[in-house]
Amino acid sequence: MSVLGKYKVSALAALVIAAVLTFTVFNLGLHKKYNVLRHDMYQYYNYLPAVFIYQDLGMGFGALVDEKYGAEIWCVPGPNGNCAPKMTMGVSYLMAPFFGMAHALAQPLGFEANGYSSIYHFMLALGALLYAITGLWLLRWLLLRWFGDVPVAITLAAVFLGSNLFFYQTVEGNMAHGYLFFLSIVFLILLWKWNHRPLKQYAFFLGMAGGLITLIRPVDFLFFLLIPLWNVSSWKSLKFRLNYLWMKRIHMGMLIFGAALPLLPQFWYWHELTGSWLYYSYAQEGFYWSEPFFLRGLFGFRKGWLIYTPVMIFALIGAWRLLKTKHEAGVAWLAFTLPFMYVIFSWWCWWYGGSYGMRPMVDTYALMAIAMAAYLHFLCKARPMLRHGSWLLIVLFIGLNQFQVAQYRWGILHYDSMTGAAYKAIFLRSTYPPDYEKHIAHPDYDAAGRGERK
Repeated sequence: MSVLGKYKVSALAALVIAAVLTFTVFNLGLHKKYNVLRHDMYQYYNYLPAVFIYQDLGMGFGALVDEKYGAEIWCVPGPNGNCAPKMTMGVSYLMAPFFGMAHALAQPLGFEANGYSSIYHFMLALGALLYAITGLWLLRWLLLRWFGDVPVAITLAAVFLGSNLFFYQTVEGNMAHGYLFFLSIVFLILLWKWNHRPLKQYAFFLGMAGGLITLIRPVDFLFFLLIPLWNVSSWKSLKFRLNYLWMKRIHMGMLIFGAALPLLPQFWYWHELTGSWLYYSYAQEGFYWSEPFFLRGLFGFRKGWLIYTPVMIFALIGAWRLLKTKHEAGVAWLAFTLPFMYVIFSWWCWWYGGSYGMRPMVDTYALMAIAMAAYLHFLCKARPMLRHGSWLLIVLFIGLNQFQVAQYRWGILHYDSMTGAAYKAIFLRSTYPPDYEKHIAHPDYDAAGRGERK
């Protein structure tokens, strides 16, 4: 038997993608510049040195490391005056093994054991890379439950190399989105396994995965909608599904228990720091439910999802295939994706600050991969012109994404001020166009501080 196994094409694709991710991470060498952690990433990570090195829940140690290492600590004053971290601690759970290894190796290898020297940056970069590669192979395993070898191979290439996921697994690998992508794959695999072989341990770990996803990014609690709607294709099947879940209520209890476990340390932390078990650490930031920015979020040049990740057009087409073929994920895909988009596009800063593309959508890419693979599976029996045309577009979109990631790193593709004119001016350019500042437009804010809501 071949080393690559039965499904050779997708295995070879996964190996190539893993090599590209590995080369990119180490070629960038961000750990050498103390640049693996920046801005939001520090906020996810700071819990670890706060608890295990400085024993300072209020993170007053910031002055000790800010000047030398550029560490950032963002806090929001609580009702009792204590400073509460803005971000929740969920990502730090996944960072913890690599933080632990870095801390154990720091002094023996001659680094400062302070949580912020370059050994910590190196290990966190390595950890994010390993989660990315593990997610790659797990997604391949999941997609092969339903689709052929070639469609799965192309889907993996499109998602990992042709979308902004690539940016959030390499350049900013310690942002929450790469970790959430990994966890969402784990969640879907456990859901698939529990549906095909309902064991209590699957239900428990499914709940844990969902609870951790929710802790990292609370809007992602919508993943739990997949559970009652999985394998539903009609009102009759929905009734059957709900009855089935009631019959498995002990399993549902295990799931709820599993979901609660990752949340408990956060509740304790908030209580110790602020006196409240639940604490909203985003102060005045919030949602404007009557003003979702669907069109700009999808098609706007500032951050439009399908402008900067056009390969996902094939996922949207594939969603129709999921519904038409009554795929077990079809209705669940739709019931998750539409509310998710409504929520993220209702956020006060709908373009999500400095970022490459519409970064919250990365959280959905495991589900998008299922839909995309459904379309590519259909293409295998379609007319050659449609099939080859679609494959050619995917190759072009991968190339475009790779080039635009480079443009973003060079600063040519602006982090929050792109316009249609700017996009046209920089298209396929590796240098700044003339009068660059005239092409970009910084975000507007209304009197209430809401972004671009006039």
